[in-house]
Amino acid sequence: MMMTMKIFCVLAFVATSAFAWKEPAQANGGWKEPSRPAIGRYSSVDCSIPANQVILHPHPTSCTKYLQCNHGSPLERPCAPGTEFSPSIGVCVHPWQSDCTAGQEVEEEDVVEVPEDSVEDVTEADDVEDATELPEALEAPLLKPIGGRERRAFSLCAQNPSRVFIAADPTDCASYVICAVGFPVLKSCARGQHFEGASLQCEAGACQS
Repeated sequence: MMMTMKIFCVLAFVATSAFAWKEPAQANGGWKEPSRPAIGRYSSVDCSIPANQVILHPHPTSCTKYLQCNHGSPLERPCAPGTEFSPSIGVCVHPWQSDCTAGQEVEEEDVVEVPEDSVEDVTEADDVEDATELPEALEAPLLKPIGGRERRAFSLCAQNPSRVFIAADPTDCASYVICAVGFPVLKSCARGQHFEGASLQCEAGACQS
């Protein structure tokens, strides 16, 4: 009799435990896939450059904007009004100097085929313009060295004539120079700001002597 009671108690305990036990995944509402970091808008931009170098990237959808790497992340920057970012030069320039094609997609209905018999023969010397002559606006340099500040900027950019980079203006702590393949573009910070050489950005505060 005592043995029968013991066996009954053991079976009752096992049955109660089996009904009370649940899989951890079910008790917590089911297994969920771990979250993944979101992909940024400009994940294709390579910002793996040394801290002392600044490379500007073209904006994927707008010619009046560009992307500047800041601590490994691309930041969207606007060009000055009336200018566009040129991917080949690496800075914002006049529209006629820019080769930007951001956001321009050619659709099939926009392509017009020209019959061969409608193309005129223009091989005569009188009908062909001299391709070596440039418009007067294009012949002018981006910046004419008319003063000491401009000459020093040209000398600064001449140290790396094949690269695009930003450097502090040696004559004015509230200004900086964008060197584009040997050509300097002088820029000034907003009022009440100074150019910080460490971050290569305009920051709040007066110039530090």
